[in-house]
Amino acid sequence: MPLLQKLHGAHPEDQAITRMLAEVLDESGDTAGSDQLYTALLKAHPNDADLLIAHGQNLTRQQRFSEALAAFSRATEVDAANPDGWSGLAFAASKTGKPEITLHALTMRSKYLPDIPSTYFLWATSYDTLHDKAAAITYYKHFLEAAAGKYPNQEWQARQRLLLLEKKQ
Repeated sequence: MPLLQKLHGAHPEDQAITRMLAEVLDESGDTAGSDQLYTALLKAHPNDADLLIAHGQNLTRQQRFSEALAAFSRATEVDAANPDGWSGLAFAASKTGKPEITLHALTMRSKYLPDIPSTYFLWATSYDTLHDKAAAITYYKHFLEAAAGKYPNQEWQARQRLLLLEKKQ
């Protein structure tokens, strides 16, 4: 990293070096430093879906979910076929209390990638928030099958919600 930082210092306008440094900073845990570079790159390339997604991921790691939602939303407008944009949008929307957007993003994501435990959980909690009990129950069950003990906190939550939802039916 020191060599890359020195190279970037000598060539701050070189976008390829800036992008590499942003990626390395992110991987090393310097999300804020990485995001400063992505923000600078986005000024020159506001319609670069990969930059928007990387920016959104950094914002998510910083728990700046409303800003991440905007970045992922823009990324999906620019490149509707990028499942990473849809995944990020679904997560950011769930964190900002927007279950309709979460469901739309999950629907779009599912055109490109199969569901995984975390997406099943987002489906379930979104349907649960919208009081669609049947769909919530279905997705909580899918989540529990796929999770297989790897997500104890969410699995406990899913089991608790299933007990309540199945009682009310």
